[in-house]
Amino acid sequence: MALDDRTMPLLGHLEELRWRLVKALLAVVVAFVPTYAFVTTLFTLLLRPLHRLPDAPPIVGLAPTEAFFR
Repeated sequence: MALDDRTMPLLGHLEELRWRLVKALLAVVVAFVPTYAFVTTLFTLLLRPLHRLPDAPPIVGLAPTEAFFR
């Protein structure tokens, strides 16, 4: 039986917060792994409309880490 929010002690709220953060982090990791496996395909797919422009501007990397995620 779930406790009412008004009667839950502070440590109960903190534990609930901890488990929600753990679940959220796991969801990000689970989504990241298959997405990272197809990063080149996804990047090409996202840039397809840009390449269809008559005078397509070049893609410029402005952060030092951008070269590692291509």
